[in-house]
Amino acid sequence: HGIKILHHKLPLMLNTNHSALTSYFITPFIYFLGIKTSSIRLLTIIGGMFTLLATYLFTKEFFNYKAAFISVLLLVINFNFLYNTKMGIVNGSIMQAILMFSLFCLYRWYKYKKKLYLFIGMFLLGLGISIKIWFFWVIMALCVCMFIFRRDLMARIQKNHYCYIKVFFALLFFASGAFL
Repeated sequence: HGIKILHHKLPLMLNTNHSALTSYFITPFIYFLGIKTSSIRLLTIIGGMFTLLATYLFTKEFFNYKAAFISVLLLVINFNFLYNTKMGIVNGSIMQAILMFSLFCLYRWYKYKKKLYLFIGMFLLGLGISIKIWFFWVIMALCVCMFIFRRDLMARIQKNHYCYIKVFFALLFFASGAFL
């Protein structure tokens, strides 16, 4: 199945387990490397490398260099991470990277109060939902943590609630709806 644009057929979904966005991540690897297992595994390995990078950046920002190094080390020896990264579990590998980069961006927005980080973080959360709808649970967990641990953040959002709520829903639903 697909859509034809400029004499190129773009896939909508490879199968029922992969979203259209996952298809678009896989397509360049298949195009340049051919239809083989190593093409798909290369995407997941790159996704794993981005996950390690994002984990390091987020943990360094949130804690310090030592904690960042230890968290990446623990992630590298984690069986579930290795399995998702090396065996070609495309959704898992991509979603781990999206999750960690969204945490990094949202924390930088909280710390430096720059809206660009909010926009990027929300867009990444929307991409996560467009890959698998159960990524919504990640967003719910972030909201619960925000309500419990960061009352000052809630006060800031309530103070400017029209701006931030509109931006939140606009970016979240744009990214989710754009690829479904």
